[in-house]
Amino acid sequence: MRSPTTNVAHGWRYGLRLGMAVTVAACGLLPLPSAPAAAAPPPVRPPKFPTIAYVANSCPGIFDDGAVTRLDTATNTVAGHTPAGGCPAAIALNPDGDRAYVANLAREGKDAILVMSTISNGVLDAIEVDHGPAGLAVTPDGAQVYATVYDTYDLSHNKVLAIDARTESVSATIPIAGNPGPVAVDHAGRWALVGVGPGADGTFPNLTVVNTRTNAIARTIPLPATPRAIAVHPLLHRAYVTGNYWDSGQVSVIDTATGGLLRSIPVSGAPMGVAVSDDGTRAYVATLSERGESALTVIDTAGNAVTAGITIPDYRRPIGVALSHDGRTAYVTTTTGKSDAVVVIDTAHRSVTATIDVGTGLEEANTQNIAVGRLIRSHAHLPPGKPRPGKPGKPGRAGESGQVEAGPAMAADVLGPPPPPVGRGSVRTPRGTGGPLRKAVAGRAGGWATSR
Repeated sequence: MRSPTTNVAHGWRYGLRLGMAVTVAACGLLPLPSAPAAAAPPPVRPPKFPTIAYVANSCPGIFDDGAVTRLDTATNTVAGHTPAGGCPAAIALNPDGDRAYVANLAREGKDAILVMSTISNGVLDAIEVDHGPAGLAVTPDGAQVYATVYDTYDLSHNKVLAIDARTESVSATIPIAGNPGPVAVDHAGRWALVGVGPGADGTFPNLTVVNTRTNAIARTIPLPATPRAIAVHPLLHRAYVTGNYWDSGQVSVIDTATGGLLRSIPVSGAPMGVAVSDDGTRAYVATLSERGESALTVIDTAGNAVTAGITIPDYRRPIGVALSHDGRTAYVTTTTGKSDAVVVIDTAHRSVTATIDVGTGLEEANTQNIAVGRLIRSHAHLPPGKPRPGKPGKPGRAGESGQVEAGPAMAADVLGPPPPPVGRGSVRTPRGTGGPLRKAVAGRAGGWATSR
């Protein structure tokens, strides 16, 4: 053990050496120790479930075919086009976001429901129908697709087709009296809601409810006017239906469980497309007044009352509405008659953030001409036009060319974390409807609604 005298001596020598080192360094003879390098910022990771957005552009001219336009939601630009070989009227996404279904009116040959991959952005198959398809809706479990079909010249051909999504073939045909247009499926997957307009057979406007288990008509609910679009509440047995009004329109709120009319919500202008947010708190309605003023009307679903109106500039007439999964962004298809665009709206700040030019081809009758969802699951795909293993039948006629314009395969924006798994106390669908309810479904195409 050192003595106190020794410790003092050692401390004096150490202090002398340290002082000399600092003096030498200050004179520039020795470098001072460098500060630790700043930590590199963490890499920016892409969202786990990227947002995808597609627009059904009908035929822009007499001799021109239409296409499905995909949007890059991160940059609010057009990412590319997929030729449809006809005139697309409506589009819907499945819950996983890897399939898009397109109601396609053919110039030659038969009309069809196109099955499109959102991975390759190519047409995989064409399910032929004997008359014009109008509306599309996908069940929450993705197992079935419902399509309305109409014949302008013979109302006896009007129907709803139930399509098996696995085999991509028609599994049931439900005759409909009147003119079927928009179609939606309720949040539990139990009911398909078909908007029907009046016909020469004396049919009045109504909402025809189809049981998805039996594919039989359960009831018809009278409506005050021809329905344009339908959006369903993600958690409640409730549907919002826009009608063919002018100047002082209304949105009908329907109880899908009982078939009762809960309320008629007056809106300023003719209501067109409609969408309900994934949390069920807001409904957004595209409205157009006789004076040419356009707006996205906001409805509080708790009180079923209008709370705000977001102006759409440049006298653009709104058509369809779709929402991002988090509800922060609304996408509204619009037309001036000479040019078409998707107007992007920040719903929190109630302001327009971008206008995406999509050319021409949008028609005001097609309120489900836009579909926005999330790519939740990716499957291995064969090239466009090739049948998948185990699928009977021939490859889709519309997909044989496989012509897809260059561009990003999918769009993306920043989203929150994925929803938690369904557990004890979570909302579940009734037995036989495809398992637990996904609160964050991807195929929200303006509430899965369209009109002819």
